[in-house]
Amino acid sequence: MKRTVAWTAFATLGAAVVPSIVYADASAPTFEPTEETMKTAPLFLQPTERALPNVKKVGGGVLGLDIGILDLGLLSASQIHQIDEKNRHSFTVPKGEVWEYTAAVSIHSVLGGHAFNVHVFKKDAQGHFVKQQTYRESSGAFLGIAKEAHLPLEPFPEGEYEVILELGAGLSVVQVVPFTLKHGTAYNFTNVATDRSRVRGNVLNGQHLGEGQDAFVSSVGVKGQPMRGTNAEETIVQGTYGHLVLRQDGTYEYVPASVRENVGEVETFVFTIQNRQNGKTVEGELVIRLDEPSVLWDDDVFDAPGRVVEARPHVHTVEALPMTNAMRIDYKKKVKETRLNRRDFKTPSFYVKDTATTIDFAILANKGANAFETDVHIMKQDGTIVRTIPNVAVKPNRANALSVSGLPRGHYNVYVPKRPNWKGTVFIEGLKTGKATNPYAVRDILWGTYDQGDLKPVEGAFAHIPGNFFSKDSTKTDIFVEGYRVETDPKTNERIVVADEKAMHRLDEHRVIAGEYGYLVVEADGSYVYEPFQDISSYGQRDTFRYTLRHLSGKTSEATLSFELAKMTETTTNDDVIVSTRDDDTFVGKGGSDTLVYAVLEEDDARGGNGHDTWVDFTYGSIATEREADRVDLRRLFTVKQPILQEGNVVGYRDVAHTMNRHNVRHFVRAERNGNDVTIWIDRDGPKSQFAFEPLLTLSIDNAVDTNVPLNVQTMIENGQLIVPWQEER
Repeated sequence: MKRTVAWTAFATLGAAVVPSIVYADASAPTFEPTEETMKTAPLFLQPTERALPNVKKVGGGVLGLDIGILDLGLLSASQIHQIDEKNRHSFTVPKGEVWEYTAAVSIHSVLGGHAFNVHVFKKDAQGHFVKQQTYRESSGAFLGIAKEAHLPLEPFPEGEYEVILELGAGLSVVQVVPFTLKHGTAYNFTNVATDRSRVRGNVLNGQHLGEGQDAFVSSVGVKGQPMRGTNAEETIVQGTYGHLVLRQDGTYEYVPASVRENVGEVETFVFTIQNRQNGKTVEGELVIRLDEPSVLWDDDVFDAPGRVVEARPHVHTVEALPMTNAMRIDYKKKVKETRLNRRDFKTPSFYVKDTATTIDFAILANKGANAFETDVHIMKQDGTIVRTIPNVAVKPNRANALSVSGLPRGHYNVYVPKRPNWKGTVFIEGLKTGKATNPYAVRDILWGTYDQGDLKPVEGAFAHIPGNFFSKDSTKTDIFVEGYRVETDPKTNERIVVADEKAMHRLDEHRVIAGEYGYLVVEADGSYVYEPFQDISSYGQRDTFRYTLRHLSGKTSEATLSFELAKMTETTTNDDVIVSTRDDDTFVGKGGSDTLVYAVLEEDDARGGNGHDTWVDFTYGSIATEREADRVDLRRLFTVKQPILQEGNVVGYRDVAHTMNRHNVRHFVRAERNGNDVTIWIDRDGPKSQFAFEPLLTLSIDNAVDTNVPLNVQTMIENGQLIVPWQEER
């Protein structure tokens, strides 16, 4: 019934003016929320803890069941019981409890590690066992060292479980494998609700009850469900999170269930107030918050669930220094000429590999000599002068630095013509004047060998991710991060990924978790450092870690933490190294001799996970004679991961390249020309059947090329512009 407020009569209480209420129909009951109908039931998250004993089994190489069936998500009880008991742990977590265990597996072998899986199944209401998690790991991963693998398992809420060890091939029946559940803790939450949690009140208190102020509660129910009539004694209504005992006189008691997951929820009941004298009715609501000190409530909306934990996605940008071509420096011994007045000065010959080779040297005279100017020449071995640097100042004890590049492949000398009537000594040396040993340098670019541009580490903390909420008491929230388990080789201190599949890891200590393109080094306080893999295949990738905030109540919130690794697709006017990505990239060279490198981003993809790219200003020509000739490095696309087996187990992988020669190259690479556009097609396994030819890269040639000049694979390989795993014939 609608009511109106009339400002016709006032009672002055100090400075306050209180209006009297006039009802549109005073004979009918009305409802307004009051403290009696908005209640808070306190819950308590103070579980008792007890240590669980270690449970040890001695597994063997045989399960007693086709192990392939464990990859299914659902097993019957009979199938579970076919598994040898030595390979499985069975236990039941009582109602109101949560158990935590670490699975420990140790396979002793002189040859190193063995792969194994640990499967967790939980029994459902129909009696079937549903897979909850699979941990794919290895034990004794370090050669010659028997090492126990520890797998912290995700918490076990109440229910019946089977934890099953599945061993890989290569283990005989007689080999024994200790399989232990250890470091177990049982958390008892049966005291979440106590007598102090009960809520009592009267829904009629403070309400206008209509004619004669004579009304009763005639019906009640859970909001959203049908109501039922009340009786004179009491009516019990089972709610979602507890039960309500309500009497017709409006008195009630709400008893919350002792279930930890109910923390932060809101229970709403609806009821009908009926006037006894005229039968008129109105509906009201009883709202009960299930509170706990770590819950944050909205003061403006009483029936909104409380905030317990909230995880938000976040993306970091990973910066990188540019990749560069590796350099080789051939140092040449400092030389001198003491009789320049009688003969020419010529250095010993040096080799120029291609037009990118740079000769850096300095020329100077001895102390006390007269300064002069001269032409400095670069001379071929046959005496032909190919480059002249005119009017070079030669000063006593002051080096004049010179640099020469752009020479075609061949052997050369630095040549200074004789100077009659001049007395003194002329030196050609490096740039460190005054050093007794001061060689000058011939610098070659090692095309196809790269200096990795460092991908920079990124620091952060889960608590600092915008929008993340760890409850009002962050000590009641645990962080779990998904990734590959990593161990450290005690001999080399090298990190080794020992899991084939990702699993959740609790941040309760310092841990290193591997992603696809880097390590996430995490601490117990939730701080982290992302350390990218320093590899060509990392550029332009996104490494994503799924993480979960889990409150002591069992409530969880999940989000992702991602790292966008810098792309290496931009060029300058220098000799740049660029890297393809998953996208259909467009490259603009801008100048210099650029190299486009392809990495394997997806092993099972015909293009290795790369897009179909376009290079809009590719410079064609032999790298030996054309200074700005560009190149494409395809070697990684023709490299496959070959498993390394030990006692029948895959313990690692090695890179094996499909080598090419002039007879078989057509099975791996082909080029299709359309005017000055050339499209490179690849078949990653050549004559084998896994892959077929796919277009990878279209080159638009920016320097004029005669249509009679063959733009084919063989010519581009001979030019040094197409880098493949090439094997010269003997």
